[in-house]
Amino acid sequence: MKDFNDGAYSMKDSEALAAISKAKAKGHLPSDVKKLARPEDRNAQLLGAIYEAYMDALKEHNSLDFDDLLLFGVKLLKAERQATSWCQHVLVDEL
Repeated sequence: MKDFNDGAYSMKDSEALAAISKAKAKGHLPSDVKKLARPEDRNAQLLGAIYEAYMDALKEHNSLDFDDLLLFGVKLLKAERQATSWCQHVLVDEL
């Protein structure tokens, strides 16, 4: 992964992961985070770069993170209505 500490701006791993999780929950892609960042907001720009590298690493390793599992589950349930027509309730643990 890239070094995103340029001396003046840095972000802890836990901060970056929490911000990426929030962005994913809102449906924001890395490009959205970059577009929404104000030019003077270096932390938001840094987050956009970290998020992009993080998603590239997941893709390279053919992996999903916890947020992806939740989001893809919701997309699947919405897209494949016939697969869930019998289902009256869904229980989701670990939220």
